[in-house]
Amino acid sequence: MSPRSGTGAAAPARPGDGRGGGAGDASTAEGDGCLLLRAEESRLLRAWTSPCEAGASVLLRGTSGTGKSTLLRTYVAGARRAGDPVFLVCADPPDATREYGVVEQLLARLEQPPGEPPPMAARVAALREVRAAFTRLVREDGDLPTATTDAYRALCGLLTRLARARGRRLVIAVDDLHWADASSLRFLRYLLRRLDRIPAAVVATLGDAEPSVDERRAGFLFPLFLRQLTLRPVTEQEVAELAELVVGAPVDEVFVRACHSVTGGNPYLLHAVLRSLAGVGLAPDARTAAEITRHLPDEVSRAVRARIRHAGPDALALAHGLAVLSGTPAVPVLAETAGLSEPAAEDASHLLEGLGLIRRLKGTRVAFSCPAFEAAVHDGMLPSARNDLHARAAEVLRGRGAAWDAVVRHLLHTPSGTPWLVDALRRAALEAAGRGDAEQASRCLRRVLFEDLSEQVRAAVLVELGTAELDRSVPEASLTLRRAFDLARTHDQRAAAARVLSVALCALDRHDEAAGLLADVLDHRPAGARRDPELELGLCYARWCAEGLSSRVLRGLARVERAARREPSAPRPLTALRATLSAVPSEAVTGPAPRRDVRPGVSWTRVLCRAAALLAAPATVHLPDDVAPPTDLAVRTRASLGGRSLDAALLAARAVAHLARGRLAEADADAGAALAEFTALEVGAQHGWPTVAVSVTVEVSLARGRLEEAERLLVAHRLTGGLGVTGLTDRLLLARGRLNLAAGRAREALADFLAVGEREGGPNRPAAHRPAWPSSPWRADAALAHLALDDTRAAAALVTAEIEQTSGAPDAVRKGLALRARGLVFGGARGLASLRQACELLVTTPARLEEARALADLGAAERLLGDHRAAGAALRRAATLAESCGATPLVDRCLDELRAAGHRPRSRTFAGVAALTPAERRVAELAARGLTNRQLAAYLHVGRRTVELHLSAVYDKLGIPGRSGLATALAEPTLGAFSAVVTGHSGERPDPAT
Repeated sequence: MSPRSGTGAAAPARPGDGRGGGAGDASTAEGDGCLLLRAEESRLLRAWTSPCEAGASVLLRGTSGTGKSTLLRTYVAGARRAGDPVFLVCADPPDATREYGVVEQLLARLEQPPGEPPPMAARVAALREVRAAFTRLVREDGDLPTATTDAYRALCGLLTRLARARGRRLVIAVDDLHWADASSLRFLRYLLRRLDRIPAAVVATLGDAEPSVDERRAGFLFPLFLRQLTLRPVTEQEVAELAELVVGAPVDEVFVRACHSVTGGNPYLLHAVLRSLAGVGLAPDARTAAEITRHLPDEVSRAVRARIRHAGPDALALAHGLAVLSGTPAVPVLAETAGLSEPAAEDASHLLEGLGLIRRLKGTRVAFSCPAFEAAVHDGMLPSARNDLHARAAEVLRGRGAAWDAVVRHLLHTPSGTPWLVDALRRAALEAAGRGDAEQASRCLRRVLFEDLSEQVRAAVLVELGTAELDRSVPEASLTLRRAFDLARTHDQRAAAARVLSVALCALDRHDEAAGLLADVLDHRPAGARRDPELELGLCYARWCAEGLSSRVLRGLARVERAARREPSAPRPLTALRATLSAVPSEAVTGPAPRRDVRPGVSWTRVLCRAAALLAAPATVHLPDDVAPPTDLAVRTRASLGGRSLDAALLAARAVAHLARGRLAEADADAGAALAEFTALEVGAQHGWPTVAVSVTVEVSLARGRLEEAERLLVAHRLTGGLGVTGLTDRLLLARGRLNLAAGRAREALADFLAVGEREGGPNRPAAHRPAWPSSPWRADAALAHLALDDTRAAAALVTAEIEQTSGAPDAVRKGLALRARGLVFGGARGLASLRQACELLVTTPARLEEARALADLGAAERLLGDHRAAGAALRRAATLAESCGATPLVDRCLDELRAAGHRPRSRTFAGVAALTPAERRVAELAARGLTNRQLAAYLHVGRRTVELHLSAVYDKLGIPGRSGLATALAEPTLGAFSAVVTGHSGERPDPAT
């Protein structure tokens, strides 16, 4: 779009058109861009108007801003350089109503052609006669066909004589033909029909259906052009080339795509935007790409708005409505929003489409041709008028049943004081929170707070806002909910605020504050009112985060359980805990016997019971199947408690369970996803649940032999110094201590282990606050640290205490760890017996990695005592288990021990298809096809006894009972191996002779 288009004013000076001086820097840059963007079109134009083309005429068509005028001027400059007499005339809006306005311009050019000496007297006289003839047409004889023909013939004769006098053909260029008057168009038709007899070429430009064009007058003219060239939008590649030319530096691909999208490939808009960006010194990168519409030059915006105003008030109202609605609204919706009838809206859209400003889509939908036009219209509206249109749009969309998501952007800009605004925004926030869009819910509720609200409503809105903010920023949510709690006046309001505020406080490790808040609300309930079980469970959760399953926590759960007997639908936390945990300390066993099929249905019950069970007995508890996988966390429907942070907590707890089972890959994935969620919620890694996720990642890195990676993780999250010791941070202290021990820093490791012991049973801790179910094997770890420091007396004392502590506990994994530690501390025959007991106990649990470690220690001890055969059996099983877990250093250690015991391991695993030798693999594949032992021996040229030995080894390594399981085991190589590894045997031994 040229800057003058549609303004109704005279065109600015253009080079060589007789209206002013040469072009400035902007024109030069635009000309260079035209040569770059329209190189193919320029070549076609020169070819179609070459001197050998008799009667050449070309019509350049294109919407505003496609560069047709620039292309015409570039062509004119080239023709002048070639020596052709060129006469450039430019039609303007005032010419549309002036008789022979364009012809008058042509006569003025003929009087003094550019770059030529003054005309001779004969030509001056001829020009005077032609001008007099056209003057008579305008004044007196406009309707006389003879006078019109005489005038037209005289002007054509003058052009012919001028061409012959110069010895070259003339070039007549008409820019913006759509603004030409009807009389000049009739002359142009006369000229085009006689170009075969006149040595001239005619080139004209035409915009698409401009509002002043009379198709009944001008339509007859267009087919007379021998060639028509429609200018297309530029491509992304051309945008990149032009951007590098204007900016003078390489451009980012994202920036190129954004420029092409915003401008719609319109060369004028593209030039203007690029010049504007270069003028303010912005780099052509992805960051600039995100805000291109903010740098649209004022000249473009004014030109767009002027063209729309020129099209009439209905077109202006429609454009305003479309800019407010944005996107691709249907014409009926647009008409109602703009306050137009549907026929008037249809007419206005047709007019704007003709101007190239909007485009029609499938059905009745319309849209701006490019985002730059939308931005120009939107930014040109008065803010008050724009906000009124937003309010109107919100009413129209809701009245037509549109989704709240489509209405929200209009509600946010609706003027304050609108009666229905508060209710609509709260409903939109509720809908957004339901689909997991916490950001939009927060925006809606923050907008509500700007309205004039009563204290009761403001407190309720603050609770809703804090609940939404829990899924995007926990620290911010805690501040909002604290305001809601302080503003609340009734018990119900205080309870609602405290219920959600406690979630935020617990996520930030402010457990005591959360517990005090909930206890205060429970203690100050109205007379005769029963204790709220949800608040009671929230109080238990806050205390559990700090204390673990302490006596005080279990008494609180029992109190909720007893109260639930009066209401069948009430939460039963102990019943749910028993359903997921094998046993509960005797002091907590109250009420009816547990039912194994009970599933916690209330949010607090689900989180508290699942998390407590997962952390108390991670290797044996049933893994919850309702924890969202990482990819679903952002879109799940959140509970009213702030489901995103609680789901992330359960994800971290599940990572602990995966780690205890030796599933390093799954544990790493869950821990990474949980940590990412807490980071997104602005909960630092120094807080409780994030430290659980970090501890899992550290343990996984340690098991994989990546000690430096674990060290970097702790440093990155500033977890190398002191920590707030709680039931959740215990796991990080244990993981950090094990990392220090593996790195040779035994004293630092011992300090971490003893810090955990101080929390669990320190003298300064009240008995009711101590865990009734201590779940961390800190004594066993501390004993190994003392052993590394050669303090065998302290190590023996700790490991003996650990054995006594676990003697009555149902956790077989913890007993196995204690026995393994005792075996390592005592050594010799006594230690060997303890290691065997540990292996026998751990083989009954899913803790594969811990079993592998115990087996590796057992094999090493047996090798030192000279029992190489027993050592080989233990080490092979340990290596197989460790390989299935991905614990590479442990596998390497087992293989080294095997070699030291005189064995020659040929693979890193001794179960599954990977453990088969080439000969065993060949025999297994042939047997799986149905060959008998006799047939196998004959086919392989070996004895039957050899075949039997190979098959026996295959059955052991694949963990299958006989020949019938070969096909499945070979197709799914991990199936048989997993069974053999976990159970320690392959089932009933088959007879390999069959």
